[in-house]
Amino acid sequence: MKLKRNLMLFLCLILTYIQTSSAQEVDAALVTGMNGSGTVMSRNANLPLATLIKLRTGDTTEISNGSTLQLVYLATGLVESWKGPARFVVGKTKTEKKIQGEPSTRTLPSAMLEKIARAPDVMTDLRNRSGLYAVRSFDTRTTERMAQAQTLYDKEKTAADNTETTPDLYMFVMLYQAKRYRDASAALAKIIALYPDDKALIRLSDDLNAKIR
Repeated sequence: MKLKRNLMLFLCLILTYIQTSSAQEVDAALVTGMNGSGTVMSRNANLPLATLIKLRTGDTTEISNGSTLQLVYLATGLVESWKGPARFVVGKTKTEKKIQGEPSTRTLPSAMLEKIARAPDVMTDLRNRSGLYAVRSFDTRTTERMAQAQTLYDKEKTAADNTETTPDLYMFVMLYQAKRYRDASAALAKIIALYPDDKALIRLSDDLNAKIR
């Protein structure tokens, strides 16, 4: 009987640990631009920062002197733009702890955030494709949706500073999903112009252009 109670207690402790660990490892933010060098300490591993990777709550993120980092929190649409040297801990809705540096911030509308959050899925889809065939004509619904996207893009592009990538990343996802691949490539080129050292974006652009038919 005592052995059974001890076993049940042990299982409860294991379950509590798993639940706690899962809560601490929620995908909280998406890197939307990275110039220079930086690292993120996640799950006891020190990994290089790259565009379109997700950061988890509790991740300690650091960028070197002269580097720039932009990220967006997926729960709130809060955009944080950091200039190195900087070091901070990722929270669920915003930076949890600023160890070094201070970001500039603004908040995205939910419609834009929803599409930006799907950018990693676009990367996965592109990686799994052997070729991309553009649609030559669109139905009325798609035409209206793209017109609305352009209006939102124009508004947010005006509101953002000249180093923010989120409006162009939004248009990239919209155009890719609409199978306007050459226009999507042009939107991606605008982001690369802002972050020319971003190897992840350059690889994404090369892969996209190589597969357009």
